[in-house]
Amino acid sequence: MTPARRIAGVVLALTLPASACSLDPSGAAGADPGSAQAGSGSPGDDDSPGSRSSRLTTAPPATGPLVETAAFRLRVPAGYTVDRSVTLSIGAYDDAGPDMIFIGNRENTPDLPLNEQVRISRDVGLWVGAVRRLPDVTIDGVTFYHLMGHETGIEHVEELGAVHGGAGVRISFNLFSAARQRREVLRSVLATFEWR
Repeated sequence: MTPARRIAGVVLALTLPASACSLDPSGAAGADPGSAQAGSGSPGDDDSPGSRSSRLTTAPPATGPLVETAAFRLRVPAGYTVDRSVTLSIGAYDDAGPDMIFIGNRENTPDLPLNEQVRISRDVGLWVGAVRRLPDVTIDGVTFYHLMGHETGIEHVEELGAVHGGAGVRISFNLFSAARQRREVLRSVLATFEWR
């Protein structure tokens, strides 16, 4: 694995909510804890998902390697290699190209509102320029935030995150492929996600 790929995985792990234990969980940094639920934001507000629902999980499921933690499991696409050398961020790499998926997992994570989780990702992550918040997504009964933007050297990044049962989860898709292929990869992985 290249150093750049390993660094990206470590940075994703740092954006998990437990890294913000010293932050004010009341949302004093501008997030309204009461507005973190799907459908509570006003249209056009980048800090809220709006009233739209997303259908990202309706796709043929990925058939590649299984990624399993104490809190959840999912599959990555066939043709990907999984690297578990970074404890808090499992990497999955396309053997035939530059696409990468990072699966962050942190136990004993405080149950922060989605708006606060988004703020942490924006503050600590490697985002470059504006980060767009897409409609929240319900995956296996739990609402995840959904961000899209750019990182240094990566034109298309989509990140989904949630906290459930004390487990902080971040799934970051760093994709260089065409839009249709990106959607297929993202949807196929999310279609396999299940809490344990």
